[in-house]
Amino acid sequence: MEASRIFLACSLAAVSLAVSAVTVSGPGTYTLDAGTLAVGETVTLTAVPDSGKAFFRWTGDIGNADPAEATITFKVPDGSIGALFGNEIVVKADGTGDYPTLNAAVAAASDYDTIVLEDGQHTNATPAFVVIDKPVKVTSRNGRETTFFRSIKEPSGNKINVNPAYKGIQVNNSIAIVKDVTFFNFGCDGTQTPRGLAVYLQQGLVEYCTVSNTLPNHGAAALHMTGGETRHSLIAYNRSNNNQNAPGAGVYLEGGTITNCVIRGNRAWKNHGGGIYVNGATARVTGCVIDGNVCDFDDNKSR
Repeated sequence: MEASRIFLACSLAAVSLAVSAVTVSGPGTYTLDAGTLAVGETVTLTAVPDSGKAFFRWTGDIGNADPAEATITFKVPDGSIGALFGNEIVVKADGTGDYPTLNAAVAAASDYDTIVLEDGQHTNATPAFVVIDKPVKVTSRNGRETTFFRSIKEPSGNKINVNPAYKGIQVNNSIAIVKDVTFFNFGCDGTQTPRGLAVYLQQGLVEYCTVSNTLPNHGAAALHMTGGETRHSLIAYNRSNNNQNAPGAGVYLEGGTITNCVIRGNRAWKNHGGGIYVNGATARVTGCVIDGNVCDFDDNKSR
């Protein structure tokens, strides 16, 4: 009898230890909607921000669940899960939001804030990237079909021939997120060879975005990755003219992972990769659709 009691006590102790914790940072909480937090169990959690605040993201091992979504279902890991909250910063295309531009909103944002772009065309009036080097999220209110970030330059024929280069967004924070935005109309004149113009991802996550109509006169891909992950995005109809020194028109991939994306209809010049140019030992491409891309050689024949 004593041996049975000892065995039962030890078993219960082992079970009680195998429970994951959820830590909350910032103005919010979470609800346990289904399941338990026992390691290995499937659970559904919902992040609930305080009134007037915003949910930033989940951290920890949540499998394939989207860290930017408030409600997630995943298998509980042997480790903690984090729910991060901050302020909501609204940017309107007409400049009447909390800040007049995305540039200004990013500069003012604190850790874990969410910058929400309302419908319309938001412009980067400066040549430089909007640099996201802090843990924030940039997203749209109603999706990439109605929310655009672009340069102030217009194409001339099939080129945006400008000096200095007009660039989009650069992400360089391990937990930063850019989601549900369309990027278009970026370019350079040929005296520069930046590797990427619309989106430059070093760390972090870009998801459910469209990158299109990047039209440099010389060099540069639309999306340049040295790290992080791009997933569930469309990289389409970008054209890199005379790109002898900067391979790729759609994607130039030096590192990181591109997952479940569609890379379509991009055009490069002279054997440098119309859709995607992979140039890194740590670069990974998984589950992508890559079709309809072309590469023009010297005699203008596609190859």
